[in-house]
Amino acid sequence: MLKEKWIVSAALVIGIFASPIAFGGMPSCKALKDHDRQVVEDLFSSLHPYDYCDRTFKECLSKKPGFSMVERLADRICKKIGQKQDAGKIGRWLSRRARSVLGTGQKARISLDGIPSAGDEKSPVILVEYACPRCPFCSKITPGLHHEIEQGRLKGKVRLYFKLFPLKSHEYSKEAALAFMAAGKQGKFWQYAVYSYRNFDKFCPGKLAAWAKDVGLDEAKFEKDMKNPELIKRLVDMKKEGILNHVEATPTFYMDGKKYVDEIDSNELIDVLEEEYARITGKSE
Repeated sequence: MLKEKWIVSAALVIGIFASPIAFGGMPSCKALKDHDRQVVEDLFSSLHPYDYCDRTFKECLSKKPGFSMVERLADRICKKIGQKQDAGKIGRWLSRRARSVLGTGQKARISLDGIPSAGDEKSPVILVEYACPRCPFCSKITPGLHHEIEQGRLKGKVRLYFKLFPLKSHEYSKEAALAFMAAGKQGKFWQYAVYSYRNFDKFCPGKLAAWAKDVGLDEAKFEKDMKNPELIKRLVDMKKEGILNHVEATPTFYMDGKKYVDEIDSNELIDVLEEEYARITGKSE
């Protein structure tokens, strides 16, 4: 009798973990074809979330009540499976994301005094971007990120601080950085920065003052401010701070003092920022 009870209990346990995962709250998982669903099932049986639940994804997703943050990560994995990413690449992505969200070691020391910012002052997530005005990647990600923080998915969630980090490998990066700062002296830092990035491929040093006029700046004052020793010193200080914080390339992001080490992709960064917001506030939206 005892042996029979043990067999029944074991069968129930096996049945629970062998049963398909319910993908109700995960739209990317629900959209997968049968073959990809099996790939996900196998992957969820081996991968662990980096937080929220200390078992495998499959075990965590079977628990009631569920873990909304685990479902969020699971849905992201399903999306990558749908894009035909292999298990090894997804595992490495999950590891990088863990380091971005949880941080590694001491947080960066970043001064935000007098630094241009965007977004609601009461936003709980603080994002710092070190960027070069002549960086092609910065030109692609910064305007869209600024829009999302001011008007889109990150409005009221994230406040963005922009720190200049001109790179010698980018021609005229110092001059362009001083142009950004001169625009800031007239209260139009973001108007000039976004305009400059959106016209990235049309850049030449002779256009800096003309672009200032295009965004409504006093052209003469702008040119004078570009030569202001105070601005030059502040630019040098920002560069030194970035070096101390191990900035080696641009853009480099710090989320609440933790270095973002995942892929520099707008959707990936926005998703991590939304997770950080949910972690801090307990709100999923």
